[in-house]
Amino acid sequence: MAKATPRLFVPGKSPEAWDGYSFLDHTSDDEKGKMIQHIKDCYTQSRDWRVPYRDKWLRMYQLYRGFSPFYEEKPDWQANYFVQKAFEFIETVLPRIMSSLYDVPPLFTAIPASQSMVKPARLAELLLQKRTEQTEQYQIDYDAFKEMLIYGTAFEKAG
Repeated sequence: MAKATPRLFVPGKSPEAWDGYSFLDHTSDDEKGKMIQHIKDCYTQSRDWRVPYRDKWLRMYQLYRGFSPFYEEKPDWQANYFVQKAFEFIETVLPRIMSSLYDVPPLFTAIPASQSMVKPARLAELLLQKRTEQTEQYQIDYDAFKEMLIYGTAFEKAG
């Protein structure tokens, strides 16, 4: 008869109270050092990859908020006026995007595969519409699209 493997996760118990197998107890210091170095290398690589994007995101956010480093070292005779075209563009386009998605119901359309699936398809549409209202998906999408317009990228958590 096969031997049962120990469970690493015990439902209902906190991670501190796990009775499972701890691989660190059976790992040499050299192997632990290699693991730590691998994690540090991954962190450094991801940080270095992200730096140019972070600079771009910061520059875009500053333009949206009406700050331009171009005017920091201007001569005294030059006007201290910055036209916020980025803000104007984003605040004009965002309502149009949201309107194109949410102004024409239904937001979701279920296409039945056969005649017997018409009623379940309609119920699926109604369920998705109700879930969209309950989770305030409009506001989540609004925030995500605004971030996309400002930074060029965004994260959205649905559900």
